Order: sequence, then structure tokens, then C-alpha cells
Amino acid sequence: MGARVLITGTSRGIGRAIGEELFARGYEIIATARRPESLSQTAYHTRLQLDVTDDASVARATTEAGPIDILINNAGVGAGGPTEHVPIEEVIRQFDTNFFGAARMIKAVLPQMRSRHAGTIVNLSSLSSRVPWPFGGYYAASKAALEALSEALRLEVASFGIRVILVEPGIVDTEFGERFSSYGAASSDYKDLSSAWATQFESSHEGPRAVAVAIANALEEERFPLRVVVGEDAIKLLSMRREFDDVEFDEHFRQHFGLPAPNWRSGDATLLP
Repeated sequence: MGARVLITGTSRGIGRAIGEELFARGYEIIATARRPESLSQTAYHTRLQLDVTDDASVARATTEAGPIDILINNAGVGAGGPTEHVPIEEVIRQFDTNFFGAARMIKAVLPQMRSRHAGTIVNLSSLSSRVPWPFGGYYAASKAALEALSEALRLEVASFGIRVILVEPGIVDTEFGERFSSYGAASSDYKDLSSAWATQFESSHEGPRAVAVAIANALEEERFPLRVVVGEDAIKLLSMRREFDDVEFDEHFRQHFGLPAPNWRSGDATLLP
């Protein structure tokens, strides 16, 4: 049997696709979910209850799992809308799962990986961590925090033979979008921007298996990458991000997505003494 892989949030979407892909490639899968009964329809080697926002749950699950060769931090939640309208409670909820949840898992498994001088940590980030989009600022911020932690961690643990990989998918066709709560986007002041941006989610995008295959391939590369970018939209936007300065990118981003033009006028700003 292959390396032992613990995946958080394995019940559906990208997490489920990762589990199925790696299972098919001969890895030993430790699937986890807040409701383990949701894992019953898929063939995994081990199924565990795990809530990454709960310290006791993380400790219990990682103890029950035993030695972990590969940790895949996939569990995530999302809420968006105009920055002024998203409740702070929702912001905290996103950070608690997307950032602190991953941090809890890393802290739980890192000592055993370090003692063996081997292991891989895969953190599911997002294109939005480097190219934030309207109404997703808080979600993007939680993923940007995860990226910063991952880059620092990669430098810290390389001498112990531990790899760290960031995965940056663009828009993926999963149920996640349907569960992405939205606050205030339909309000009159943001109606035009909301209507223009909503059209970006109506076309077809990569499915979750594309992300799973990209992760599986990265795990099997000899010269493993720091970042794995998935999806034509992610590749294109990151290329634009590198090519243009901030002002140029802002203009190209608005034109590319058909967003309303800015309404800035000289002399509007009041400079305080």
C-alpha cells in the first residue's frame, strides 16, 4: 500500500475528488469530515470525524489516524459580499476554518513528520489569494494568510525532508459556490457590479477532478513545485498579474470581466493636515 494521506473535508467537492484520485493511484486514504457518515458512499481505507475548528477534534483525529505521510488541508468555507456588509462573525468563521483550521492540522502532524525526516503538506489555496475579486475579499484574505504561512513553513521544514505545496485553483464547478453565502451584493449601491460579476460564474469551468489530478501529479514529481495553478482562468489572470503594474492590471481586470469603470475625479479627496 502507498503513502498514508489524511485529507480534511473529504465528503464532497474537491476533497472527495482528491480522495478518489489518490485512492485509485494506490495511496492509503484517511478521509475526514465533520459528519463521517457523509463519507460512506466512497471507498476509503479509514474514515474519521474531524472538525478543524476544534482543538480536541483535531487532536483526537490525528491520534486515531496514526502516522501520516501526506496532509492535505482542503476543508474550507466561504462568505462574500461587499466588504462593508459581510458580518465580522462570518469573517471570523472563514479564517477559523480556512487559515486556523489548516494551522491546527499542521501543528498536529508536523512533529511526527519531523521525527521521521519525511512528509508532505498540501494546502488548498485559491487564485483569489493573489488576484482577489469583488465580493470575495475576506475569503481571499484567509487564503492569502494561508499562502504566507505556507511559504514560511516551506523554508522552516525543508531541512527535515518535509515538502510544502500550495494549490491555487481558479473557479471550480462544485457545490462550494452554492454554499458561498453572500451579504449585501444585491443592494442598490452594488447592484451593477454584482450583476456584472455574477455572469463570470455562469460559464463552464474546471471540475474538481482537475484539481485532484494536479495534486496527485505534483505529489509524484521529483522536483516538487511550491505552487500548483489549476484552470485556464487562473493561468491567464496570474500571467496578467505578473505582466502589468497595479494600475494597468486594474484596468485590464475590469475590461476582461466587463466590470463598471471607476468614477474617480481629481479634487475629490480631502487631505487632512
